[in-house]
Amino acid sequence: MNNDLFFDRYFLKSNEILEAPVEIRPAIFEAYITKKTARTYKRIAMLKFGELHDGIPPAEILQAKLTHHNKRTLQAPLHTLETWIQQGWITEEIRFHTDGQTVKEAYFRMGISLYTYFEHQNNEKNAQFSATYNKLMDQFPKGNAEILELLQRNTSETELKQCSLFPITWPTAKRLTFLEFCIAFFQLVSRQQLFDFKEIGATYFDAIGGSKVFDSYKKEFIALLEQWFDMKTSDCGLVSLGQITPLFFSGQLSGNFSSYNYGSIHALTDQNMVHDRFTTACTNIWLVENRAILTRMSTEMAFLQRTNSFVLSIDGQLRTAHKMLIRQLMQSKTTVFIWTDYDAAGLSISRGLDELITATNKRFVARNEQIFSTFTEYEKWLIEELHIAFHEQEQQLGDVAQWTQWLEM
Repeated sequence: MNNDLFFDRYFLKSNEILEAPVEIRPAIFEAYITKKTARTYKRIAMLKFGELHDGIPPAEILQAKLTHHNKRTLQAPLHTLETWIQQGWITEEIRFHTDGQTVKEAYFRMGISLYTYFEHQNNEKNAQFSATYNKLMDQFPKGNAEILELLQRNTSETELKQCSLFPITWPTAKRLTFLEFCIAFFQLVSRQQLFDFKEIGATYFDAIGGSKVFDSYKKEFIALLEQWFDMKTSDCGLVSLGQITPLFFSGQLSGNFSSYNYGSIHALTDQNMVHDRFTTACTNIWLVENRAILTRMSTEMAFLQRTNSFVLSIDGQLRTAHKMLIRQLMQSKTTVFIWTDYDAAGLSISRGLDELITATNKRFVARNEQIFSTFTEYEKWLIEELHIAFHEQEQQLGDVAQWTQWLEM
């Protein structure tokens, strides 16, 4: 776009024309706006402007938030203002009184270079949105053809923001996140019969923190997904929303004041550990960092009972109460499976558990069906793994066949 078209579109009103510009200083021009009607012909304003300039606008210009129509007074030295005019970042507009000569007011408006910069930014943003959206549409589940057809009509960010399929208050970013949630959910359904909510994000994003991406929208996303696809997520294998608290476990446990059996997730508190002492007949103890592992394994009651297994969630932090219970569970024939995230924090938790448990057989669960019998071997493997990428437990919850294989190693 050249200056003539730019001014005609955003500066001139009906019956107004821009006279031929005059160069008053190197690359700085002046041009009068003239109003012409059947009865009048007078100058009503003057523009001072520069030519199109490439580059990034000065920070002060961006902070002024100039648009096509607003007017600003800019606090800057005269030579700075003239440089900005020369480079096309701003246009000075001087309005006249009815005599066409006396100055009524003067202010600054957007220049052609700033307009072009914003247009370029907007085009890049639209292109990036289109690429992201088209990729999501290529992966989007085909379970509801009507929903898919309506979504595919959204060719711009503005159209998606106005799409009636979503709650009206949802911003564009949340709508895109929900589309990712739908894709992640059905991708996991196609691979697993049972899974925890946190597995959805962990498996889809394959990065530390991925399991938490959808947490803030948990209930909203599940409700809308069930509405769109006319189904229950529980029927597709979602067994838990991960809403548990510290010191949760599954398995047989007996205390002086309480007793727990297979078949459910149970909870203990810090007060329980202070005032009671516990024992278990279980000989396979699974110490897992994250809640999702516990909730997943607890659904397989027959497996836990058949293998004499007890599962305790460390919940991301090895607390005093955890240490007290773990010490009480240890027996001479106990085998302990230590299963944490494959990151620096997970390595620290594994180290703490290895130091806490000294008199029993230990197994460290690694990725890709690997099991290590010593912390030294596991540490060496994980340090090498950390040079490649971080991973979470939720990406590899496994199933009864996998757990049984680990027990037989």
